[in-house]
Amino acid sequence: MVRAPSSEQYRAQRLADPSSFQPSIMYWDLNNDPSGKVLDLDEPLRVKFRVLWSRNRIHDLHFGWVSEETMHYQYRDKVLEYWDMKGGRDAQIRQVIGELDKDRPYLVHKIVQDRVVSGRRQYLVEWVGYEHPTWQDGNALPGSLVQDFRKQKNRRRRRARK
Repeated sequence: MVRAPSSEQYRAQRLADPSSFQPSIMYWDLNNDPSGKVLDLDEPLRVKFRVLWSRNRIHDLHFGWVSEETMHYQYRDKVLEYWDMKGGRDAQIRQVIGELDKDRPYLVHKIVQDRVVSGRRQYLVEWVGYEHPTWQDGNALPGSLVQDFRKQKNRRRRRARK
């Protein structure tokens, strides 16, 4: 008798060869805190997706929960396609929690580039779950994120000089 792989085995296989798996996002939910506290206004809304993973063979299917950040990093087009099909990320979340708090932070996927405008440094930020990056003032972003971007930029410059 052949036993189906466990969730951990599927996860390890996806990480080893992500191109062999095709995700289909079935639905989403907010990542609830185990204590029952759902929404902290100082924290970004963290979404998780219920994903059906399929491989080359149709009978090789597996369900699993995956964070929006992970899906955005590995399968950005699938995430954007899903939210577009649902009428937008904000519209979906608004249905669950009511009007979005304008001061709630968003999840940063990565900083794409930087520039100086009127003596102030700005960063082009790609957001988790959103298609278009936006320019943000450096003081509006976490210092560690900006620092990591600068380190990467310096490394690329040094490599380019060699």
